Amino acid sequence: MDSATLHWLSLSNTNQEDGRILILPEFGNLNILSVFHPYIAKKSFTKDNNKISIDDFYYSTQFNKELYYNNVDTFQTVDRHIRKNVLWKHSNCIKQFWQLLKNDGEDFPDICPYAYAYVNWRKTLLKTERFYRSDIRINDVARSGGRFGYELLTRAITDDIKLLLEEYVLKNNGEKINKDTLEWIQEHWTYRFSLMFFYECLKYSGDILVNDKKNTNWDKILMDTKANFKIAFKYQEVNVMSAKRINLMMYYENTIDTKIVEHHCPNHSLRKKRAISKMKSYVPARISIEYPKNYELINYVSSYIKKHDY
Repeated sequence: MDSATLHWLSLSNTNQEDGRILILPEFGNLNILSVFHPYIAKKSFTKDNNKISIDDFYYSTQFNKELYYNNVDTFQTVDRHIRKNVLWKHSNCIKQFWQLLKNDGEDFPDICPYAYAYVNWRKTLLKTERFYRSDIRINDVARSGGRFGYELLTRAITDDIKLLLEEYVLKNNGEKINKDTLEWIQEHWTYRFSLMFFYECLKYSGDILVNDKKNTNWDKILMDTKANFKIAFKYQEVNVMSAKRINLMMYYENTIDTKIVEHHCPNHSLRKKRAISKMKSYVPARISIEYPKNYELINYVSSYIKKHDY
């Protein structure tokens, strides 16, 4: 009785001109590939331009660097969107938590849930070792990837995207393909998932602060986001003015509420925001130099980091 399933079965071998489907089962469903759910984005590529082979995909350092840089640019686009449109009131909060800022002789101040979500979103998605940073240069990210095969800055979704791109390359039966199509697929997957994951982090950040990690944690949120992330692609060859082109369509089902969650920000007043600018950073590298014999302070900072670095 399911309308999407009935429609799917009715298409059996009768609509080859609709193109071929590119999908990973765990990230798709019939609804997003039916007539009831139109494509979200579409782009056309010249088939014979910028062609690469399966060996290039697996072994070419230059090609993998290009894919890596493409991923870096996409992540930075998402990052800018979040900071400019969602967290523009909380830049000081991010700085305070990220740089471990506090006043001398005082405990670390209360953490802003918005900053908590943002910092841990980056840490989990990029799989960085620590949540804190010694500076606030947000767009300072590594551009040395792609040297050892397929790598992405957004390491938490590297294997998922790689499986999809491998499927796309292998479906061409050994023929070379336009590398720009790979970048387009990668861009859309990276952007959509990264943004969806941020909103999920924001939803739960307040509870995690209150309950530590008793009820949930960032890795669980990541896995839950993957379980609800539905995306698929369709591609077809067409002839335009005697030239062969590839049409790519992206289908996406947004299953979460992107409404900004209302959390209490401990730095909502102008006085609190100004106070952050006068605080001192207590990142381990700095206090080990400035307070080498203050074991009580070092242990306090280490305990604080351990509490939030999971």
